[in-house]
Amino acid sequence: MKIFGNKINWLSHFIELVVVIIGITVAFTINKWSESRGEKELEVSILKSLQSELQKDIDVYKDHQIPRNKLNAGYIEGLSSIIDSNDLEHDSLYFYLDRFMRFNNWRITRSTYESLKSTNRMDIISNFELKKNVIALYEHRSGQNDFVIDLNKNFLTKMQDYLIKNSSLYFQENTTDLAFLRDREFRNLLANWLNLTKGKIKEFEITLEACEQLHQAVTAEIQRHE
Repeated sequence: MKIFGNKINWLSHFIELVVVIIGITVAFTINKWSESRGEKELEVSILKSLQSELQKDIDVYKDHQIPRNKLNAGYIEGLSSIIDSNDLEHDSLYFYLDRFMRFNNWRITRSTYESLKSTNRMDIISNFELKKNVIALYEHRSGQNDFVIDLNKNFLTKMQDYLIKNSSLYFQENTTDLAFLRDREFRNLLANWLNLTKGKIKEFEITLEACEQLHQAVTAEIQRHE
């Protein structure tokens, strides 16, 4: 008895295999594309958060901190001028005494950067040059800014300690206890306070410029992705 076997259709099996391989490849490609798209969307979201914080810092430094600190420097100079003239009856004396120790500060907003840093996701910023500039602002420039602020705060404490010890300025309005104004130590403190305030203004101006430059770079990178 003759047994007839079924013929194997190799071409059909080969085509099916190719279809399966293509299907797996397409699925893998789509998955990778989806992951890449998700990473890009996350990067844009991070960049927009940085952009928003930088704009806030720019506005604060430009519209508030720098102008107010320049006013503060003017108050110190006004008081120094009256003391140097030895005219303690000057009409503006108490105006300057009330204002010469005003203290305005602003530290760079670091929320987004610290979030990236704490989760070890700085690599989400794909542009190497931009990432380098982000790190430079939030590590170097922010640190220098904070150092100057802390230097001013510590000196202000020293000034307050002197006034508490040597005058009643803090305890009654329009005090007539003005002998400390002729004290050489107070004059030295006042001169140092003026230098520190002017130094802080310069530091804030440098920080403002750095924030503006990074803001421009971040905005350009967002536009490139979109």
